[in-house]
Amino acid sequence: MMSTTSERPSPCSDGDDRTPCIAWALRSCGTLLLGGSALAQSLVNGGVVSGTISEPGKRDTYTFDAQQWDWFEMRLVDVNASPFSPQLELYNPNGVLIRTNSSPDVAQIDTTEVRARTISDPSPTLTPPGTYTLVVSGASAARNQTGAYDLHFVLVPGANAGGELLDGVTVFGEIERGELDSFTFAAEAGQRVEGTITRLYGGTLRLRCERFGPNQPSYSVGLGGTHHFFSSTSSPGGIHTIVVSDGSSTATGTGRYSIVVRGVSAAPPYPPSVFSPSEYPNDPLLLDNAGNSGLGPRIGDTGEPFNVSIDCTAADSPSFYALSLSTGKQSASSTPWGWLYLDGPRPLGKFGSHVKSVEAWFPEPTGLLVPNDLSLVGMTYTVQGACGGFGGSIRLSGAITQTIGH
Repeated sequence: MMSTTSERPSPCSDGDDRTPCIAWALRSCGTLLLGGSALAQSLVNGGVVSGTISEPGKRDTYTFDAQQWDWFEMRLVDVNASPFSPQLELYNPNGVLIRTNSSPDVAQIDTTEVRARTISDPSPTLTPPGTYTLVVSGASAARNQTGAYDLHFVLVPGANAGGELLDGVTVFGEIERGELDSFTFAAEAGQRVEGTITRLYGGTLRLRCERFGPNQPSYSVGLGGTHHFFSSTSSPGGIHTIVVSDGSSTATGTGRYSIVVRGVSAAPPYPPSVFSPSEYPNDPLLLDNAGNSGLGPRIGDTGEPFNVSIDCTAADSPSFYALSLSTGKQSASSTPWGWLYLDGPRPLGKFGSHVKSVEAWFPEPTGLLVPNDLSLVGMTYTVQGACGGFGGSIRLSGAITQTIGH
């Protein structure tokens, strides 16, 4: 007995909906017709996939599934800043080319909402639910460019590369070229949440902050400036998503930022680190690199039991740096070198030279015996640094006060 299989008509056949043949071929047999591309790969939500257009005319394909009310965006980066000009082509689930963008450095497809036909809005949509296909290639007319690329992708809900934000815990991040950083926080219905995202001194980052609400996500975006502040009451409750990126027209800006939210449901397991500012924005930056970002060291955390770093990249010339730990803290005390916070005994310190660089401090095993010494649980201390080479002078950093947790 011969079995039969029903076939879906090719969109290239006659009919009212004449979608392009190349788009249909891309979805159904991409390897055969895309000039040397591999089978379509899945994108990494909130992350990056790397690839190479290794020969002229090569086209790499990727797919992702998106549902009603989802939002997505992507950026394609020329890794080596070479003559290769990255190009993105986005096809919807019906095989229609709906977006294309190319750039000498970073190609972008901006934030897009998935919308299906509804009773209240029966008009056709170019962004229906289903499987989308993305094609990566070189942008030259002759298709003769080659080069390595990174493809950054965010789909909301679901993106959470930076992890869940805890109440009152400051998290530091850094945007590289074309990068999209994502975070989430949970809020109950009627809960008031406030958040601040701050661009830190240095770099070329033009701060761009996107915020998505839970369920049929609402969307808001803030662009430019040093701070982005939001305050809202969650309605309904659920998971909110924040995406941080560079908002310049070329998406090539880079730099550090901090993010903190207050009023969310997730409380930290022990007191969060307290960050005290430096006198001037261009003073050396002190960073918390402990095992849990925004929290102090924790007994049993073998990854980074105690780790801070001082950023001396804003110095005018190579010079020295110093880091010191004090068991006491005072309010900002004015000195010729900036605000001083350290007070009382200073049992640990480090001194060295820098070449306009970032210098880390790992005092183990001769300093704080974390994670082995249980007697240190609950100890509170303050760390501050100084960096020379600022116009021939020394400048003090801000300070970090931490409590060792269990």
